[in-house]
Amino acid sequence: MRIFLIVLLAVTSISSNAEIYKWTDANGKVHYSDKGAGKGTSVRVQNNPPADATAKTRLELYKNQLNGDRQLKEKDAARELQRLAELDTQCARIRNRLINYESVGQIVQVKDGESTYLDHQEKDKAMAEMRLFLREYCD
Repeated sequence: MRIFLIVLLAVTSISSNAEIYKWTDANGKVHYSDKGAGKGTSVRVQNNPPADATAKTRLELYKNQLNGDRQLKEKDAARELQRLAELDTQCARIRNRLINYESVGQIVQVKDGESTYLDHQEKDKAMAEMRLFLREYCD
């Protein structure tokens, strides 16, 4: 937010390079205008000089920082979407495995080319771990 205000002020000061005049009318009322008084004398109050090179450089740096922040947020959002998509895939895989474990009597695991059977305790433990994962990350 602070960067936005600085940029806004810099842009406003660059674009407001006009002279401002002050004069007092016959009734003693003070007036301000970008044009001198039609009758009588007017005094130039302000003349904004053009922005110096350092101000322009700072403005460019702020713009680059703002663009960099936006690009970083976009990258973070894309990474988060990718992470959520991978989690959805993993949740679907575990749900299917849990359904399979619940529907069959005995589970065969193949590890390093050898088949082993899970006993009831191992099967129940594996199912409990799957339910816990689903509850924590998928529901």
